[in-house]
Amino acid sequence: MTEETCITAFEHVQASPVLHQPAPAQTTRLLVGQVMSVADDTVRLKVSGGAGMAAHKAVSCVLQPCVGDTVMCSSSSAGLHVLHILKRQANRHPAVISVPGAPSLSLEQTVVEVRAENLTADVRRIRARSDELHLVTRLTNLVTGGMELVADRLKRICRMEMSSAEDSVRTVENTDTLRTGRMLREASEIISHRSEIAVIEARGDVRVNGERITMG
Repeated sequence: MTEETCITAFEHVQASPVLHQPAPAQTTRLLVGQVMSVADDTVRLKVSGGAGMAAHKAVSCVLQPCVGDTVMCSSSSAGLHVLHILKRQANRHPAVISVPGAPSLSLEQTVVEVRAENLTADVRRIRARSDELHLVTRLTNLVTGGMELVADRLKRICRMEMSSAEDSVRTVENTDTLRTGRMLREASEIISHRSEIAVIEARGDVRVNGERITMG
């Protein structure tokens, strides 16, 4: 190879474009820390060998962190995020489920079972749609400011029925039928019956007792 050929090859190498090196991959570190405080969406953590650090809940972490919890978090270019609750002191904080950034939470499953000693719901409005509803309880207490029941057919079966009201109004458009073994009615003041036609039938006696009886 002559000196002229070497100079030409060297100039060609210098003129050739420089190959771009691939950008280094982003690294993610897993850390274990302890929750120092929780304010809105920010979780203050104490990580081993470091000072307090601010973190956010990952969307997959549906359990709300509490002060004193031991958590696993990830540190990346996106920031510090709490992934899991590893440990919590027994009976110190109730478990609260919430999904950060989600306006609602839905549960979809063929069968859902809830077993608990006590079940409490504190909501402003409840809406339920179902083809059938079966409710079996030993005792049911219902306290409400108003109640409206609309049904095509209503059937009540009980061993004893008792009701108490300051005033009672009932309207039957067609026929009202009552079948009973004995009927006793007692009023402290007045009993009034009004109709176009009144019929009283008895197989035995018809008795009317009073200090004064007025007919007509």
